[in-house]
Amino acid sequence: MDQKSGAQPDIFSITFTDQMKASLGAASRWARILAIVGFVSIGLWAAAFTLITLSQGSSGSGSSAYNAGYWFGYFLGVLAFLGAILFYPAFALLKYANKARGALAAADETQMEAAFGYLKTAFRYIVILSVASGSFLVVGVISLIIRALS
Repeated sequence: MDQKSGAQPDIFSITFTDQMKASLGAASRWARILAIVGFVSIGLWAAAFTLITLSQGSSGSGSSAYNAGYWFGYFLGVLAFLGAILFYPAFALLKYANKARGALAAADETQMEAAFGYLKTAFRYIVILSVASGSFLVVGVISLIIRALS
């Protein structure tokens, strides 16, 4: 930066050093691992809800076929909701990891732009989920406090 003229450097003409490329490569590997963990978590959620559904359907009073149908419907609703929430951030991270790895290997700016687009989308989605879940938590705590005081 030229201190005397006060001119700002052009941040869009950045060149990636070898250290920057290595750091981006490591970040893409970790993003890939995090995406795989997300997909595995979705599978574990599905397995857990399946076991819960089967155990709830076979216990309790009344017709076990009715209970199984009720709990299976509940299971599908909850699983679809959780899957929809958890799938997209994992998918966006996986797309970022694949595109970034390819861009670094081929020195392709277009692929790197696409990779950063997926990363931005993943972060945006995660922030929205964090704010929403934090809001639900605050409302829940406030309602518990009000209920305890009344």
